[in-house]
Amino acid sequence: MNEDNKSTEETLQIAGEIIEQTAAEPESKPEKDSAKESVNVTAGEPATEKVTGSKTEQAIGQTDDAARRRTLEDKFRDWLRWWPWAHKIFCKYEEILVYLVVGVLTTIVSWGACFVAESLLDSSDTFQNFIINTIGWIAGVCFGYPLNRSWVFKSTNPHILKEFGGFAGSRLSTWFLDIFIMWLTVNVFNWNYWICKLCISSVLVTILNYVFSKVLIFGKKK
Repeated sequence: MNEDNKSTEETLQIAGEIIEQTAAEPESKPEKDSAKESVNVTAGEPATEKVTGSKTEQAIGQTDDAARRRTLEDKFRDWLRWWPWAHKIFCKYEEILVYLVVGVLTTIVSWGACFVAESLLDSSDTFQNFIINTIGWIAGVCFGYPLNRSWVFKSTNPHILKEFGGFAGSRLSTWFLDIFIMWLTVNVFNWNYWICKLCISSVLVTILNYVFSKVLIFGKKK
């Protein structure tokens, strides 16, 4: 009987140990899962930091580009504030004054192209005179459009090609006027080429170009 009791007690003890081990196994699995989750979260943190860092770098780059674009204009305005009367006049007639500056730069480029062309061609010949003025016109249009768009009229029109087409079209009409004036004064009246270019043709062309740009081209942005 004693041996039977001992064997029964050993059997119950073994069964209890098996039950305890079985009950302890489910509790260990969540620990493993939580460990995996913590590893995944930790592994995901660098990717999030990289995305955030790239966005921050892009924002800083855009800010730096904007600052560089505004630097020249801001310095000029700060310089004008030393003379209140000049600053007041500039603020009141800013568009016209900037247009005149851009017009001077564009004219220099156009005349420079004409000067080079005239040194290679004969302006007394009607066809070659036409070629000279055409070269100057093309140089002036290609140089003047971006300056008029960004500096003078501050256009935000997203259709740049269409806007450039209108700009070139308006300049085309004044180009015909320039050709007619230069033909009439140089080839018919035999006046000096550069006197006619500076004092007659350029004055009329500059005025008409401003009117066309203000009313027909860049005025539509509003």
